Amino acid sequence: MEFYIKLESFFSQLQFGLAIDPESVYQGEKRLHSLMLPHEVFNKYKETLQFDYPFKPVNKISELNALMKKEKIGFNEILEAIDELKKSYWGMPISLARETEDLLEKVLKSENKEITATEILAERQNYINYLEEIRESHLQKLIDKISTIETNNLSAKIELKEEINIFNKMRLDDVRKHFKVFYENSFGLEFLSNEDTEAFVQRAFLGNENIPKLSFKNIKGKRQLIIRRFQELTGKSINYVQDNQDKYINLLCDNFNGFEFEQVKANFAKIPGKKWN
Repeated sequence: MEFYIKLESFFSQLQFGLAIDPESVYQGEKRLHSLMLPHEVFNKYKETLQFDYPFKPVNKISELNALMKKEKIGFNEILEAIDELKKSYWGMPISLARETEDLLEKVLKSENKEITATEILAERQNYINYLEEIRESHLQKLIDKISTIETNNLSAKIELKEEINIFNKMRLDDVRKHFKVFYENSFGLEFLSNEDTEAFVQRAFLGNENIPKLSFKNIKGKRQLIIRRFQELTGKSINYVQDNQDKYINLLCDNFNGFEFEQVKANFAKIPGKKWN
């Protein structure tokens, strides 16, 4: 199927630093430094590694979504393919061109003539981490877009039935009110749309197995705030049924992409710097 060919291309191209950020700059203490390679050198890598320039994630995502609908591929199938491709292509550190590494080292030494080899390695890793953040943001946008389409399709199929909370017996009006902050809050950010929040309630509290895992938006710097909202639900639930903490950790991890049980558990009781209003 063409969809899987294009999806593999998405992952294979983003192995390379030059595809992720070909016009990169380094913010030194004194000034900005360009890390762009000479045109002829860049073109040599572009032809050898076969990546698109410019790599436009919006166009790639639109193309993949159109193919997904055309070829009628399910959301869960896509997530499985994404997991496999991520392991295959992104299992190793991002590949930097030798000339990029040389240029970065030259820039660092121009900023600090006494910089050590260990410090240069640390700055190199910081640069790779920066590229990985860009790459992950491209992937998250793809997942968010596909998830939104799938959720909208499924929302139209949800039948109105007597609502019985199978998770913790709370009144569902109280559940919806508790999670309403994901789209109405004092931060002015939409972490989930109204429709996606309802899809979460349908999936987690009403047992609708047809609804796929969801993804938060605008989560950078707000992960602990999201985790805290699920921890706060335990206090409201105690009057309805005696539950353990792990159940509420799984409520987050089982229903949303990007959250792992052990990592969430380690931070579940931490209080974020900001609070939901």
